[in-house]
Order: sequence, then structure tokens, then C-alpha cells
Amino acid sequence: MSISPAIPWPWSEYLQLQALVSSPFVNARSRGLDDAATRFLDLLATGELPLCPRDLQDRVENLATNHASKHRHRSRLVRWWAESQESADSNLHTTTEMRHMATAVAMVLPPKDAQILCELAAGASCAAAAARHGMRAGSFKARVSRAKIAFRATPLGQEMRAALNW
Repeated sequence: MSISPAIPWPWSEYLQLQALVSSPFVNARSRGLDDAATRFLDLLATGELPLCPRDLQDRVENLATNHASKHRHRSRLVRWWAESQESADSNLHTTTEMRHMATAVAMVLPPKDAQILCELAAGASCAAAAARHGMRAGSFKARVSRAKIAFRATPLGQEMRAALNW
């Protein structure tokens, strides 16, 4: 910023700062400059404005940079929060669908087979589920395969197969 001879200092500095603030773009830098312009007026009102023009320029530049960083950080936090909300909504929807599917599977298969398929659908590994049921992994996988075949043979299984293009 340079001092304009027509306008007395510090107003010439403020005028130049205003020119920077009136950008057509709204981003972290423009918000930082806007905050710096507001702080400039606060400093002027309280008599804390640096007397040296170079000190004032440095102060305004530091304020603009720091406030731009603050606005970037806030934007990241807002985006992170929004994404976590979308993820939570998606997980809730998926959990609700899984409960409906588990209920449907339990109605058409023996309880033990339905429980095994629901465990695997919820993300359990075959080895962990086999250990929980006291079975060897190979025997467990064979049981899972038979349960899947039995489910696909039911009207509900055929309907799901057609809907999901299995």
C-alpha cells in the first residue's frame, strides 16, 4: 500500500485496503482482507494504529493472512462436519436396510443359517464367524454356501436377485 497525496494518511491506506476488499471473489483471502479492514477501523478508533506507514502495512498484511488462514480452517471444519453428517445419514439408512433384510432372511431360512448370513452381511470375516460358531473355516464356508443357495431358491431370494441383477 502506498500513501496517496490527495487523501491524508491513514485514510489513504484504508482506501487502498477497501479497493482490495471489494474483490468480485469470495474466498478465504477476501474474507481475511475484510476482517483486516474492520480491524484497521478498530485500531483507528482506539488510537492503537501504528504511526509508521510501513508498520501499518505489515500489520494489515499479517491480519489479512491470519484471518484468511482462520477462514480456510473453518471452511475445512464445515466441510468435514457436513461429510460426517452425510456419512452418518448413509450409515443409518444402510443399517435400517440391513435390519429389514435380516428380518426377511430370518423368515425364509432356518435361524442358524439366517444368523450366519446376517453376520457376514454385517461385515464379519468368515474366520471370525466360524470361530464364534465353533466350526472350522472350511465347514463354515460350505454351510454359508448352502445357506446362500437355499435363500436364492426362495421367492424373496429370487426377487432380490432380479432387483440387484445378481
